[in-house]
Amino acid sequence: MSRRPMRFLVLSVLAIALVALGGCGLKATVTVESDGSGTVGYAFLMPEGLLGMSEGGEGDLSTAVEDAQEAADEQGVTVEEVKDGDEAGIGWTAEFEDADEFGDAIERLNTAMSASEDAEDAGAGQPPFASGELEVKRGIFSNSYTVTIEYEPTTDASSLGEEYEGMSGEELEALMGQMGLTSQVVVTMPGDVTDTNGEIDEDEPTVATFDLPLYGGEARTLEVVSKQTNWLVLGILIGVGVLVLLVAAFLLVRSAAAKRQKAAPVVPVAYAPVAAAAPVDYAPVAAPAPAPAPAPAPEPPAASAFCANCGAPRPADGAFCPTCGTPLA
Repeated sequence: MSRRPMRFLVLSVLAIALVALGGCGLKATVTVESDGSGTVGYAFLMPEGLLGMSEGGEGDLSTAVEDAQEAADEQGVTVEEVKDGDEAGIGWTAEFEDADEFGDAIERLNTAMSASEDAEDAGAGQPPFASGELEVKRGIFSNSYTVTIEYEPTTDASSLGEEYEGMSGEELEALMGQMGLTSQVVVTMPGDVTDTNGEIDEDEPTVATFDLPLYGGEARTLEVVSKQTNWLVLGILIGVGVLVLLVAAFLLVRSAAAKRQKAAPVVPVAYAPVAAAAPVDYAPVAAPAPAPAPAPAPEPPAASAFCANCGAPRPADGAFCPTCGTPLA
């Protein structure tokens, strides 16, 4: 692999001390999407005006990218030219599909960058992310995301020159900070950042930044927590709630109307006069035949003119026989 493109970059940077053209260093980025996927990337940047001082000039940056891509292909890492304002350089990017692949993406990224001789020539140092974790918690109304990264600055500056060998971490941090050789970590999260030990971007609350030493200094843990509201679910619940209220209001109005109707006084109904019915012409009915008169009762037999006991003649108005004294019937 070619070591030509950026062989004299570090010498140029150190010679000028970056006073007039500004600093350079490593920019690390982490981007997390709502579904837990995202990217992790490193980009070593320097002022574009210094690119011409490296052997071969600016044209060698493209060659360096091609050489670095050969080392990154096996890890599924993408290498490309990167520009950020007036700075340019080489960038390495690894993708992850979900939270479980976040740590693996960092490992693949570190392997690809460590295999690139151009990264070493550029003074990028060792990959700064030792490891990392991504945790996603999904709720009904919101989701929370937590990124944790173990950051380790380079403690061996021998790639910059023999004069830096044996320097303590504090000395390296102070010297490289004066020269502008630093590291910045930018973490972009879904939703607003709610907690971090870095700095929250005032203009973009979804972004947290860390300004760290690239060389020297102590290892530290970077943490970023964000919260994203589930507006779709919240909207559906609000819609259902409004619908329930409307149905309840309709039922209340209907019930009140029924009660009013029940309590209303009874109003007499005025009926229209009905015309008299026309007389019915009935046919005369024949009178029944009179029943036959009953036969007269037989007259009782006349009283006997003689006494039944002695046969003497009885008087017409006497009660006893004058001869024998027998009562006469």
